Amino acid sequence: MVFKYVKFFIVLTFISCSSKDTSPQYIDGDDLIPPSPSIKSYFTIHGEDVDKDGVRDDIELYINKTFNDSNVRKAFKSDAKTFGSFMKSTDTEEINKLFVEAIDTTICLGVFTHTVENYGTSKILEWRERLLNNRWRMKNYEKQGKIVRAGIYSWGGSGILSKLKRCRFKFTDLHITLQPYLNSDYKYGMSNDEIREFESLMKI
Repeated sequence: MVFKYVKFFIVLTFISCSSKDTSPQYIDGDDLIPPSPSIKSYFTIHGEDVDKDGVRDDIELYINKTFNDSNVRKAFKSDAKTFGSFMKSTDTEEINKLFVEAIDTTICLGVFTHTVENYGTSKILEWRERLLNNRWRMKNYEKQGKIVRAGIYSWGGSGILSKLKRCRFKFTDLHITLQPYLNSDYKYGMSNDEIREFESLMKI
C-alpha cells in the first residue's frame, strides 16, 4: 500500500513538472529572456551570457525586472553590451573605439533615465557599480582604462537631440518616454533645423 502511494506521488510530480511551460520567453519583441545565471558566474570577469546577445545574464535579468519602459530597457542593454565588449577586448585600437562607444551609450542612457546633465550623475555611477560588482571586474576595468588614449572623446553638442543621436537602438513610443522634456525649455540651445528634426522624431 505504501509503495502504491509513493508510486502515485512520483507520477503526479512527473506530470506536474512536465506540464510546466519551458518555452522561450521574450521581451521587447525578439529579445530572449535568459535563465538565472549560476552562482559561479558572479565570481568571474565576464559572467554568463547564455542567450549570446552580448549582455551579461545577471544584468539583463535586472534590467527586465527593474524597468517598465521599453526604451529605458534598450538603453541600459545597449550600454551593458558596449561596456561588456570593452571589458573583453584585447586589441588596443578596438579598446579605444569601444571606450568612445561606451560614453555614447551612457549619454544615451542618461536621456532615458532623465539624468542628462552630465556623465557623472549618481544614477550612472550606481549602474557602473552594478556592472563592476566584484574585484576581478574592477581590476579588469582599470587595466582596460590604462590603454585608452587621453582626449579621445569629442563631446559635441549638449542638446537632447545630439544625445539621442548617440543611441544605438530603434526607439519605441518615444513621445511617451520623453514626455517630461516636452515643455517650454526643451528647445533651449537647439537650432531651427534641430528643432524641426527633433519634433519630426517625436512626431509632435
